[in-house]
Amino acid sequence: MLQNNFFSIIICTYNRSCDLKKTLLSYASFKENIPHELLVVDNNSRDDTSLICEEFINTYPQVKYIFEPTPGLSHARNTGIKEAQGNIIAFVDDDVNFLPYWFNNILKPFITDPTVMAVGGQSFPVFEGGNPDWITNEMLKIYGSTLSGDTEKQMFFPEHPFGLNMAIRKSVFKQIGLFNTALGRKKNSLLSNEESDLFHRIDQHKMKVQYTPHAKLEHRIPKERVSKKWVLKRYFWGGISEIIEETSNLKPARIKYLSHLYSEFMMIKKIIFADLTFSPKKLYWHINTLSFYQKALVAEHIGKMRQLLVQLLSF
Repeated sequence: MLQNNFFSIIICTYNRSCDLKKTLLSYASFKENIPHELLVVDNNSRDDTSLICEEFINTYPQVKYIFEPTPGLSHARNTGIKEAQGNIIAFVDDDVNFLPYWFNNILKPFITDPTVMAVGGQSFPVFEGGNPDWITNEMLKIYGSTLSGDTEKQMFFPEHPFGLNMAIRKSVFKQIGLFNTALGRKKNSLLSNEESDLFHRIDQHKMKVQYTPHAKLEHRIPKERVSKKWVLKRYFWGGISEIIEETSNLKPARIKYLSHLYSEFMMIKKIIFADLTFSPKKLYWHINTLSFYQKALVAEHIGKMRQLLVQLLSF
């Protein structure tokens, strides 16, 4: 086992006490005899999240409840990091099912290789009502699947672990900083890319990131997140997030925004019309011939254009 090591697990939650309870029940079923703490960071929920946590704390003293009033997943995660006592910190979502030996398997790469600074596990989306046939493998990424395969390997950016199943040495945050609070979920928005931003900085510091398919979690997906409307909205917000991530540490000139805006428009035109002649009269017909995945990509580029316009107009 890791010498002088204490393991912290952080679960951030907002108004999802029913999901949280299922996750904590699965934790209770599969927790291992490894010294650890589980921190539930309540991001200003208005439901009975605190009561659910209190029930578990009475039985499992290693479970701790923390209240973070500032809205935003990144704020909640950063609070968890500051409160964590472990020198390895794992992050899981409030809608996962722990599976056997997850504890041991997420820690094992740190034990076998002291140069490993972060580890990502394998996550499987479990769709309520079954997996729709219109969801492609590529779309599984928005449901937390890294699609990284069944073989252990080193991850090289832009491939990186996803936040519902990852662990990072606490010392890493002292070197590269915490999660970017301009990114990540805020209340009911679908803003994202806080993990991409973090692992970009980890990559810039040439830190080793390992993938292990043996640290497995299930990700419960409710029916309301398996609609085409939700998926298009998720891709739209993904586009917004990507522009915020790209520009959060930069101050591009106005001409750069205009150039990027034109590039995004041309990408949409290419997806919709391919090699066909542009024709506004046939736009509706062309859109209807697209696959749903192509429509999702269009939504993503529209999100990028929207955010570029917002930032351009802020000059």
